[in-house]
Amino acid sequence: MVVKDGCTVAKIGPRSMLTAAHCLFDLRRGTPNALYQSGNLISLTYANPKDRTRSAQGSFVVRSARIHPSYRNSPLVGCGKSCTWEEAFGTDISDVGVVTFAEDLPEIPTARLQRSAPRLGSTVFITGDGCTAPGGARGAGFLWHETRVIPATYLDHEGSFARSSIDTIDRGYVITPGMSADYFTLKKASLCPGDSGGPLYAEDKTTIVGINAYYTFKPNGGPSAYNMHTRISSGGRNTRDWIDLARTQGGDPPVAE
Repeated sequence: MVVKDGCTVAKIGPRSMLTAAHCLFDLRRGTPNALYQSGNLISLTYANPKDRTRSAQGSFVVRSARIHPSYRNSPLVGCGKSCTWEEAFGTDISDVGVVTFAEDLPEIPTARLQRSAPRLGSTVFITGDGCTAPGGARGAGFLWHETRVIPATYLDHEGSFARSSIDTIDRGYVITPGMSADYFTLKKASLCPGDSGGPLYAEDKTTIVGINAYYTFKPNGGPSAYNMHTRISSGGRNTRDWIDLARTQGGDPPVAE
């Protein structure tokens, strides 16, 4: 699903959606996104990557928006212009957020959450609009892109902000290849502006293994080099268990696994 004037999200319960924490909370300003304040109406669109269509689903009342404590309590909160997004994503945080609503969401499939980390080399599917040109112009449709999980050592490339924090990033993120040189003609999904918070699916296309977070670039500035997806299974931070707790605290009924 896509939030109007917001990020991409995934339905994980009758009244809950999963997204990135940075969609819900401005770390550098230290302020929550007013769009997701309790009582606000937000408009959701269901995007179907199989046939690249979108269908309006209506407006829904926000009950709560919860942000993973490792993100909300980051030492960079409120740093303003003295820090960068790259510094934030190079620290030990879980870029995860859960929004619950006062009523049930549309009758669309509820995604499952994987407890174990995806294996290196395993097949995963990125979802997103797909950039249409260098600089991040968004496409008109919603796309799948089959790709694979690769080692975090790929982030050690010229122009990468992540070269000094690869071990930290490896603990918290799943890494996938970015856009190839022929990306814009192939019309495949990758991480583009607005795709933050969207799901990274396992091979079955129904189980979420990661959340679209950020990317690295080559020094020439062109398409993104590698994609970073927040791990669902981040063991040290209990990310998977925290998501379940955030849903139930927001009043969403339990989901059978």
